[in-house]
Amino acid sequence: MNHVRFANISSYYFCDKIDSCSMLKDCESLRKTLATVRYYHMLRNRQQEMDLNLMPRRGMVYERGVMIIANPYTEDSLKKYNSMEMLLPKTGEVIHICKLPQSLYTPGCAITGDNQIYLAGGAIRKINYRGSITTEGVSNNFYIFDQIDGSWQPKAKMHMSRSQFGLTVVDGYAYAIGGQDGTEILSTVERYDPHTNAWMLVAPLPKPLRFMTSISYRGKLYVFGGESSGDISNSAYRYEPTEDVWIELPPMNTPRVLAGSVVYRDKLYVIGGNSALSDKWKKEFLPEHCVSTVEVLDPTTDSWGPGPELPNALCGAGIVKYGNTILIVGGEDDKSWMAGLCWLKEEKGKQSWVEGQELPTVMSTFGCVVANIQHEVLKQQ
Repeated sequence: MNHVRFANISSYYFCDKIDSCSMLKDCESLRKTLATVRYYHMLRNRQQEMDLNLMPRRGMVYERGVMIIANPYTEDSLKKYNSMEMLLPKTGEVIHICKLPQSLYTPGCAITGDNQIYLAGGAIRKINYRGSITTEGVSNNFYIFDQIDGSWQPKAKMHMSRSQFGLTVVDGYAYAIGGQDGTEILSTVERYDPHTNAWMLVAPLPKPLRFMTSISYRGKLYVFGGESSGDISNSAYRYEPTEDVWIELPPMNTPRVLAGSVVYRDKLYVIGGNSALSDKWKKEFLPEHCVSTVEVLDPTTDSWGPGPELPNALCGAGIVKYGNTILIVGGEDDKSWMAGLCWLKEEKGKQSWVEGQELPTVMSTFGCVVANIQHEVLKQQ
């Protein structure tokens, strides 16, 4: 039964044939799996919290891959800051999907349970014909990717211009968290309602933060680390949407900026990051104090524990749930940018990291989500 792709089964078939089968329901080892599949079909925007095999079967009309959005370090100068590409982790192949509406540095990227890719904000970059790069303000634009014609459709603009911020979907609503507007670090938070196509300001962060990592779990929003005024934070916060309040959680052991976070087996993993300010960071956001540690939050007890240490220190990587495990894409340290993959492997209860495919270009500080792209869209590329 571990090889059954319940996520690809029709919700009607699951309810009528599987969930009602007394033989399956009486099997104690299957009860948790069936409950998870039930929640998968009921609560689509919590799918990435669930440990299910979401990979498509051969012959299905779409491909599942990792979207690489606004990579500032790609070796193809025509794609720098302004492209969305699809990485197929098993082979290392990277497929160009489309250009972005603007050339952007550190925009917010997120995906919904209905496979809607969001793109928001970012510092507007201009690359002139001699190759020099200038910044022309910070955007408050918001787009949704249209898979039918492979283009970005503009939606209501955010109240605040933002880059270096978190964009996370919680139960269907997108939250834009902190960041900076070109002059100062922000504490403001706003929520997008897709039913009304409108943004609304909600309770601000307890302190201004940028380059934090954020994630949703069980209808709540979690924010870890980030850069505040004059230091790098080890703080952890949970936002309660029903009460519109932020709750301060026990801090992490290590301050982190440009870390990544993911839900795995009902725990919240915070991975890598840069742990201290330096002159290079202040001038160009180049890290000099990357870490290899992983910290794991148990959301039922709000307590931290250690996770499996990375093979090397890094920050700025794309960190996602893929193929029912954790995948790390690219990143950088104080010496170079990276062009490789790293998978979480678990054997006999012990977790470790295994290096995967080499990538055709380096990747760091980019938008990263897992999405399904129709084969028809891929054929057009």
